[in-house]
Amino acid sequence: MDAKQLSRISLPVRAGAYQGMADLHGILSFDGESVQLSFQTADAILGLLKSKPGSISLSLDAIDLIEYRTGWFWLMPYVEVHCHDFASLVNVPSAEGGKLRLRLSFAERAKGRKLVDAIRFARAQALHEALNQGLEPGAAIVNPPPLPTSTSTTTEAELEMEQSAARRPNRENP
Repeated sequence: MDAKQLSRISLPVRAGAYQGMADLHGILSFDGESVQLSFQTADAILGLLKSKPGSISLSLDAIDLIEYRTGWFWLMPYVEVHCHDFASLVNVPSAEGGKLRLRLSFAERAKGRKLVDAIRFARAQALHEALNQGLEPGAAIVNPPPLPTSTSTTTEAELEMEQSAARRPNRENP
């Protein structure tokens, strides 16, 4: 096993598909670079009619937002994934409009939070590296400007008042 497989976080998920006529069961996993969803749909009545297994992979820059939610009375946790592109989730039956809501079992809620936090951290780290690319550590400040040296105790507000008083016409003598 390599280090990538040892650090992989996997989470069993489920979702409703085809307006409640089918159930989607799968595994959502994150390996540090991309999010994978392996899934299979089965009819909701007996579960006998099953589809072929499917799989999608989402890169970190394809994900717009990922959230962990507790659901109704904290009993029905779910992970919600929003993508930049509608086509990213077109092969997943339960996705609508570039958004995918995956339910978790109550026992998996801590693992769900850990998965979402790991994905958020990796996205933030990738953005940080992209923004800092080409910048040298000490290049921001070459020569700082000199500090002002003033021995006067007069403040700027007092100077402005004196200047505005000098500009006003004298109204006492017509």
